[in-house]
Amino acid sequence: MKNRFKGLLVAAAVAGAIAGVAPTAQAAPITVCTDGIFGGAFICDQADPNHGETWWNLADGTRQLFVIGTDGAVWTRWTYPGGGLSSWQNFGGKWALDTPYIAISPSPTSVTISVMGVDGRRWYKTRPIPGPWGDWVTV
Repeated sequence: MKNRFKGLLVAAAVAGAIAGVAPTAQAAPITVCTDGIFGGAFICDQADPNHGETWWNLADGTRQLFVIGTDGAVWTRWTYPGGGLSSWQNFGGKWALDTPYIAISPSPTSVTISVMGVDGRRWYKTRPIPGPWGDWVTV
């Protein structure tokens, strides 16, 4: 069901444009993908384009998608239990484009996503159930 397109970009040029720094010579190409249902352009793994999307399935049937957008920010969108899609929500941040993996750790009382920052540190964002998402923190 996924409708993928590959557009190779030089990660250093993208990261440099986002962070406002000069690109490095060691950067590898990155792949830009889109989801056939949720849409949007996001960074995915060139070797396996299915990596780059992180899903959370809620008890009420809601499916929430997390991706790293081409702007380097984490973005999320979800289905509604009765049908339809939310709009894209920007979770912000500047994340490492060469590691487009968002880890998710759900529990009965909360869910946490984590992602590698351009600073080389892992950052976390938690949402209590029920409740709103908190700020990005690192440890």
